Amino acid sequence: MFSLPWWLLLVLLVCLVGSAFATYLVLEDTQARDSPWALYALTAVLAPVMLAVMVVVAIGLSTILSALLEDQSAQPPAESTGAESTLERTVPSERTVPSTTSTPPSTTPSASPTASPTASPTASPTASPSASPSP
Repeated sequence: MFSLPWWLLLVLLVCLVGSAFATYLVLEDTQARDSPWALYALTAVLAPVMLAVMVVVAIGLSTILSALLEDQSAQPPAESTGAESTLERTVPSERTVPSTTSTPPSTTPSASPTASPTASPTASPTASPSASPSP
C-alpha cells in the first residue's frame, strides 16, 4: 500500500484551497456569477485543473532557470587576469597542482660587473735619472 506523509497531504490541501479561491475569484467576473450554484460547481471542477496547470508551469520555470544558471556556472569567471585567462584558453583541460616540495629560485645568467680602471693601483712615482743623488 502506498501512503503519503501527513505534511505532504496538508500542503496539497492548502494548495487546493488556494487554487479554489483563485478559481472562484476568476469565475466571479464571468456570467457564472448570475447563478451561485453554477459558480460553486465550476469552482469545484476547475480548482484541481488550475492547481495542476500551476504545478506544470512551476516545474517548467524551475527547469529553465536551473539550466540557465548551470550554463553560467560552467563558464570561466570574467574577472581573471590576462595571464590566467591566456593560460586557461591555451590549456583548458589541465590544472596546475601546487608543489609540496620547495624548489630553489632559478638563477638567471647575468653579466658580471666589470671594473673600469680610473687609476692604476700599481702606479708609482718614477724618478728621473738626473734627479737621483749621485755619489
